[in-house]
Amino acid sequence: MFKFPFDYGNCRSIIRLVFLQTTRFYSIQTYIPSPDGYASLIFSIETKEVNMYKIALIGAGQIGSRHLQALAKSEIPISVEVVSRSSQSLVKAKERFEEIQGSGFVKNIKYLQAIKNLSNSIDIAIIATNADVRRNVIEELVQYKKTRFLLLEKVVFQSTQDFHEIIELLKINQVKAWVNCPRRMYPFYLEVQKHLGNGEQVVCDIRGGNWGMGCNSIHFIDLISFVSRETNFSITRSDLDLRILDSKREGFLEFTGSLHGITKNGSKFSLISDKESSMPCVINIMGDTSRYTIFESEGKAIQAHKSKNWKDEEIQFQVPYQSQLTHIATSKILVTEQNDLTPLELSFRFHKPLLETFTQHLEYVMKRRYKMCPIT
Repeated sequence: MFKFPFDYGNCRSIIRLVFLQTTRFYSIQTYIPSPDGYASLIFSIETKEVNMYKIALIGAGQIGSRHLQALAKSEIPISVEVVSRSSQSLVKAKERFEEIQGSGFVKNIKYLQAIKNLSNSIDIAIIATNADVRRNVIEELVQYKKTRFLLLEKVVFQSTQDFHEIIELLKINQVKAWVNCPRRMYPFYLEVQKHLGNGEQVVCDIRGGNWGMGCNSIHFIDLISFVSRETNFSITRSDLDLRILDSKREGFLEFTGSLHGITKNGSKFSLISDKESSMPCVINIMGDTSRYTIFESEGKAIQAHKSKNWKDEEIQFQVPYQSQLTHIATSKILVTEQNDLTPLELSFRFHKPLLETFTQHLEYVMKRRYKMCPIT
């Protein structure tokens, strides 16, 4: 692994270097900084030829506009087509795009109000809509437009049936899809995973005040899978509160309380959301050889390692914004057809027990059946 020295104190985010080799060939190298004062090369992309890639962004709300800001920093030539039924959302997205000092690689950008107005061939589509309409969006896109790759926001779907049927649809049409749980791209969590080793049992405890279990639990389950390298888990106990909350997103619901589970190798986890508290989330990860108490909202963590006699050490780290990540993910997908994010089929394994648990609790409280779990 190639390394070069740099000032860790002034830079704790992802480092991107673009080397223009000729007018037709270039490479992109991605490094992560570490406390030892070096940056380590985690992947390098060398293009065969500079192509113009077409990216569709469907959904231009809060998260969609942040994806768009990241695309402004693209390191490969792209054209972008933004779709939203809301003209207000398109105006806001355009404003946010123009706030960013771009890389110069966005050669064209369009703002549209219907999928039918997209180009007939799309290299990658970012689906940043709410969960309740995502299935319909994908079906329309795949039916009428030739699409190679999808990057999906989450919660991906509101039912396991939607997962089954869309996964099959994408297989038939040879479309690869990933789910945007971006902690897998954070330099800090890459370091955590490295220190925890292979096959090590991990105990994860994530707790805070009313942090939105419905929409955010999938983030933490994905993180637990990433650091423990485990992909099979079950929820062993649900202590969700009887009071169901309205989500900050109109028309959706939220949950508080606690969920507890275990992975196939014996790693354990707890997710706790206290409805009476406003305390930011604290993430505790404990392994046989390392342990971490992580305060993402403050950009700091306390770590201790067996190799250093379990001496506590406070470290600072940066939590990248989505506007600092999307262009990295899409560049790697477009050039290598691979990505560090979670494949849709694997994310379904993480969504399934959550959807089933939330739906069962909702039916118990509301005394009626639900075909869909109204979270997003």
